Amino acid sequence: MVLNTNFLIQLSGSLVQEGIVMIFVEFVFKYGIRRAIELPLEVIMTIYFIQFEAIPHIDNPESEECAGAFVNCWVNSKNIKLALNTAKNYVVNQGWEVISIEEQSIASRDMYLGDTEEDKELLECFDEALREGISAIFYTYEEDEDDLDIIH
Repeated sequence: MVLNTNFLIQLSGSLVQEGIVMIFVEFVFKYGIRRAIELPLEVIMTIYFIQFEAIPHIDNPESEECAGAFVNCWVNSKNIKLALNTAKNYVVNQGWEVISIEEQSIASRDMYLGDTEEDKELLECFDEALREGISAIFYTYEEDEDDLDIIH
């Protein structure tokens, strides 16, 4: 709550929908006015993009079919250190061992607004990370094979 000599501002709730956060702010003047402000979620939250290379744990059913995967993760976090930890834990919980960090950056929704099917899929991942906190795509590969299979 922020106190100003002219009015009081109080955050009273929020609603996340389609990449926009609707923040309900109460401006209490003499007559009490309630306003809703729409902001892109990236203004309030940071989504980190992290790519790992990983290998399946021996008890992972995927270990019979693939030698490894490149894992693209989108994580809603306060900072990159927490984002990396969250993403690594997610990958491990899916039955994989992280062997390297290939890429890490701050993502924005605008990066995925293209017209291709891949852009649409990546935008879905970005938006899922906004809603759920994390999203990932596993691009698996076999030994000595150039083609990648996709597992969600």
